[in-house]
Amino acid sequence: MDLQLQRLTDEFMQNGELSSAELFQLYREMDKDVPKATVNWRIYELVKKGVLERIGKGKFELGTQKKFHPAISNNLRSINNLIKKKFPYINYCIWDTGVLRTFHQHYPNSGFILVDVEKDVTEPVFLFLNGKYKNVFLKPNKEILDRYVLSNQKSIVVRQLISEAPLQNENGIPAITIEKILVDLFCDDEFEYMKGSEMLSVFKNIFSQFTISKSKLVRYASRKGRQDEITDFLEKNDLLKVKYSNE
Repeated sequence: MDLQLQRLTDEFMQNGELSSAELFQLYREMDKDVPKATVNWRIYELVKKGVLERIGKGKFELGTQKKFHPAISNNLRSINNLIKKKFPYINYCIWDTGVLRTFHQHYPNSGFILVDVEKDVTEPVFLFLNGKYKNVFLKPNKEILDRYVLSNQKSIVVRQLISEAPLQNENGIPAITIEKILVDLFCDDEFEYMKGSEMLSVFKNIFSQFTISKSKLVRYASRKGRQDEITDFLEKNDLLKVKYSNE
């Protein structure tokens, strides 16, 4: 469902609040044939997501942006339990690229799991998981990514975890934050397939839906040596005008 989040955010930033009728007119400008019932459903979804907040009968403003909480599948739990038992003292992060599905315009048919672990144990963790699962890869190059990883929904990629990467604990699992997602998408070879307009669309959707910690994003990008590049990208595409958290 196309909620046109960036266009809505732009309108609210200019006007402060919008009525149901103004929202309907806005969607009509983007799609002259959109039914009113569809617009009502979109408004309902936006309120439910916390993107919009009702401030009166038929009146809305931008809501308090939500913190990102990645979905934790049974598969992720199983992999996490194995790593935690075998390597109880290492730092790591585990996430499924399927969490990006709702942010894409054209999401690929496949997704894969990323296991980011501290540098000294990348190979031991890879060898351990390789003995438990099929299609486990250690820091694959572009050719391996294109030929084997992106075409298989059950692939596991083991990579180095950058020190001071922004993480969060999600039900006992070391999980990704929205800031790490953004920087990894911008910087890493695993996401080369979505460079260009697709990446911009994903960034806009994420910035429209969630509160971003600018300090965490910039600090992590700096650890990857890409601070200036990602800042230029955000400025060029008017993403720095969104509300950031002060964390």
